[in-house]
Amino acid sequence: MRMDRYEESTERKRLTGQMQPRGVQTGISTRGMALFGLPFFGVGVWAILAGTKLVPIDPSSLHAPHWMIAMVGVVFVFAGIMLWRMGWRQREASRRRALTLLDGGDPALADYPWNPRGFTPPRWSRVAKTIGAVVFLALFLSMFNWWAFLNRGPLMVKIIVVVFDLILVFVAGYAAMVIGRAFKFGATSVEYARFPFRPGEPAVLRWLVPSGMSRVAKGSFILRCIEEWYESTGSGKNSSRHLMQEQIWAGTWHLDQPQELQPGETEKLDFDLPADAASTSLSTGKTKTVFWELAVDLDLAGLDFKEKYLVPVYRASN
Repeated sequence: MRMDRYEESTERKRLTGQMQPRGVQTGISTRGMALFGLPFFGVGVWAILAGTKLVPIDPSSLHAPHWMIAMVGVVFVFAGIMLWRMGWRQREASRRRALTLLDGGDPALADYPWNPRGFTPPRWSRVAKTIGAVVFLALFLSMFNWWAFLNRGPLMVKIIVVVFDLILVFVAGYAAMVIGRAFKFGATSVEYARFPFRPGEPAVLRWLVPSGMSRVAKGSFILRCIEEWYESTGSGKNSSRHLMQEQIWAGTWHLDQPQELQPGETEKLDFDLPADAASTSLSTGKTKTVFWELAVDLDLAGLDFKEKYLVPVYRASN
């Protein structure tokens, strides 16, 4: 594969669009996450039982059909499980780090369960998560659609619900693309020339061309360092947390001219890491998570190829 040009950027850039959280820190202790998820799960189970008429409800206090009560319960149960899962990931990361360092293991392996040979993005788990997000959003919006249209809600409510329904359509379309890419390209991976890479030294990656690849009109291979954190907005009941990611360094190989890529071949990618490059920190409990990834974006006929691969960049231990 012939690259047309290379450029580096040290300018900070806020990332937008489909962002995948890489860190495991939530800002809340594992026990706190367990307690936080408990009322969601408990209320959800009660609502499901009430909605399926396994728990009696006073008819005079019932202002929605039983199936709606059950849908509310499913949404709350999902929310509780997601909170528990986040807490479990945080606990397992802390446990792995402690055990690895106690045995004198590699700090890089204490930070993340790396495969020293390379990285293969999760294929079907991503599909499952995307489908789960669509189902969760559909169940959540079903309550508001009933209120707005079946229960003759006010005009403003109908307008707001239609907007969120359009968001659901967009999310469902994105899920269809994720599923399509999983079938078209199959498993894809990148190999590391060494483990881990060190700041100030070359980072050599070998990208395995996946199935379904053909003539590429244009594209890019970006090795970038990213800071990740959560920002809170609002207060009290109106407070919410948002995932934030900011690129702090990037090296980009550009493909400006059409090329043929053969599935099964290995393409070598070379990047020169700056000497002051930040070290990966995925589970150390710091305020901000730091990670490196190779982002591949190729313009193809039909579905484009878009994938991200974690890359281990760590400073040598003193």
